[in-house]
Amino acid sequence: HTYRSKGLKNMYCQQCGSLLPEGAGFCPSCGAAQGVATPEPAVKAPYDKESYLPKLHRAEEAIRTAWAHAYESQKASDELKKCIVKRNKCKGNAFLSLVCLVIIGILGVFMLLLLTSMKSVPEASKNGLSLLAVMFGLGMLMCLWSTVSYIRKRKKFEAQIPELERQKARKEEEFTSITQSKDVASGLDLASQLMPAECRNPEYARVFIEFLENGRADTIKEAKSCFDDYLHREKMEQLAREQLNEIYRMYDALSRK
Repeated sequence: HTYRSKGLKNMYCQQCGSLLPEGAGFCPSCGAAQGVATPEPAVKAPYDKESYLPKLHRAEEAIRTAWAHAYESQKASDELKKCIVKRNKCKGNAFLSLVCLVIIGILGVFMLLLLTSMKSVPEASKNGLSLLAVMFGLGMLMCLWSTVSYIRKRKKFEAQIPELERQKARKEEEFTSITQSKDVASGLDLASQLMPAECRNPEYARVFIEFLENGRADTIKEAKSCFDDYLHREKMEQLAREQLNEIYRMYDALSRK
């Protein structure tokens, strides 16, 4: 007639078996006193900072490893982009040099025809036109040299692009492989669970962990609060530096006037 369970109250009278109201101290039917079972409080394990620090160190190591490979991948991508930009720039400059060469050549031919057609022109005028024709010829040579030089540079950058593309693909494959490895993947999971999103940067991760190591924070929540204050101060300091630099620029501009 008695229903007992850990963490639950008595449901029926221990004497007559009548249904009891929840939390009743006496049976309403027979008046027998009831030993009301009270639920045992859940025991919370005390926060142990030392148990979190090894996990945070693993997360920091994973972040540094992933960051280093991401940097190498981004560096290879930037080098490829720079090479493509230089190749296209040389191509455009070669085209402009060729256009200038054609224009100067046409003008030079026109000057030669003009010189040969003149018979009763003073000698001084002929000398001046001859000098001008020589200058056009030198201009054509410079444009020709510039065109050939840009074409050679374009070919050199063009030859570098396939190797840079292979290097970029290799670095991206290495980054994907390292982030999917067991140690790094588990460390990054720990970082996402315990650290703010900004701590994907190794420098920020170190700052966050130092709050716990130096005793400024005793819990993850307190460390996150300290880290938010740190980010706010950093943003304010950056804004103050930018404003100060702007004041210096304005002062320099006014002093020049």
